[in-house]
Amino acid sequence: MEHEINILVVEPGRPPRPARVDNSLETFSQLVGGELAMGCFLPQRVMLICNSEGKHMKLMPNRENPMDSGDFIAGTFLLCGFEESLRLRVFL
Repeated sequence: MEHEINILVVEPGRPPRPARVDNSLETFSQLVGGELAMGCFLPQRVMLICNSEGKHMKLMPNRENPMDSGDFIAGTFLLCGFEESLRLRVFL
């Protein structure tokens, strides 16, 4: 069984909600609905995980991209502590 971690699930049009999930690429992919894209935001040490094809799939805009104010994140994305995400067995 995989190690479980606490995450924040951010779905379009809904308030963020906490969840406890398996720390696996497969679980993250299921939650965001496809291929994964990840980024770490320092100094907050937060890992953002989203669907890498969200815009091409025409998923609903969710939030402004924290790295580019002219861009947005499409579809559901996940937030977790950077230290927790380091426990992944495989990095993208």
